[in-house]
Amino acid sequence: MRPPSTAAPTAFTASVAPGPLPGADPTAAQGPSSSAGSVVSSSTGPTLSPGAGPVVSPSTGPTAFPSPGPTVSSFPAPAVFPHPDPAGSPLADSSSSLGTGGWRAVLFDLDGVLAPTAELHRQAWADLFQAVFAQAGLTPPYTEADYFTHLDGRPREDGVAAVLASRGLDLPWGGPDDPPDRDSVHGLGQRKNLAFLAALHGHGVQPYPEAEAVTEALRRAGYGLAVVSSSANARPVLAAVGLADRFPLVVDGLVASRVGLAGKPAPDTFVYAARSLGLEPAQAVVVEDARSGVAAGRAGGFGLVVGVDRGAGRAALLEAGADLVVDDLTELADRLIDGGPA
Repeated sequence: MRPPSTAAPTAFTASVAPGPLPGADPTAAQGPSSSAGSVVSSSTGPTLSPGAGPVVSPSTGPTAFPSPGPTVSSFPAPAVFPHPDPAGSPLADSSSSLGTGGWRAVLFDLDGVLAPTAELHRQAWADLFQAVFAQAGLTPPYTEADYFTHLDGRPREDGVAAVLASRGLDLPWGGPDDPPDRDSVHGLGQRKNLAFLAALHGHGVQPYPEAEAVTEALRRAGYGLAVVSSSANARPVLAAVGLADRFPLVVDGLVASRVGLAGKPAPDTFVYAARSLGLEPAQAVVVEDARSGVAAGRAGGFGLVVGVDRGAGRAALLEAGADLVVDDLTELADRLIDGGPA
């Protein structure tokens, strides 16, 4: 099963000027509020200035790779998520093992795996930090290497903190109510998110050419499917690319915040998804394009960790813990449906 490929998606430029998305609730892009009914302040907060050292640090997960050890963080056990099996058999039925590896579910990252939205994220981050670094007089300048080292696949605020720490810039962490014009970790995260949403709504996005055929083939073969994303925008993106109906289970940044799950490279969100499907990690496949996500899959003890090379590099994904690296999802389907990995 090999769907035809098309030209690679192009990157889009997204403005980082703070402000509400046209036609949208101006508070909608700011994430969940810490207190109901609170009024977002319009104050600008502290001014960006070079700090004495890397005071700001991510709240969860290490800045560098390799990933944390194989111990999974403790978190509430989820209720079993009903798998839409046409015959009504639960996914946890041990007789339904698939392929030579016994895997019975595939857990996909979203941005850069199912849809080229990673390009939009990458451009929004570049616009943000190029402006921030210029304003604060920071060197060396922001490059794409910063994206793959500090940002790719991580929760938004953790990524902001890691980039700032890499340049010794001291900003307060702030909170989820910070407006996008505030110079805080959360404020910069909100500013980037507005730019991403503006690009998403302004340009639109399509799934990767093979994503629809591959996910349908896996579903028909009997695999349970889930999306595990650090993004708080996972559901709108899935809807925008027409894949929402393929994934009855979505564990995204909003779920992680609500349940209290550590973000990638910690394995918690992937483990939560597997157990929500009634499975243990060894029975599931993780599919990721980011080093942080691959490291999470390896740390969680998943049965197969697949890196999709959309720019991180084959060597980097293998070093982070991938069992194998593919160039597109068709190679993954060939392995899972046609007898499992070699």
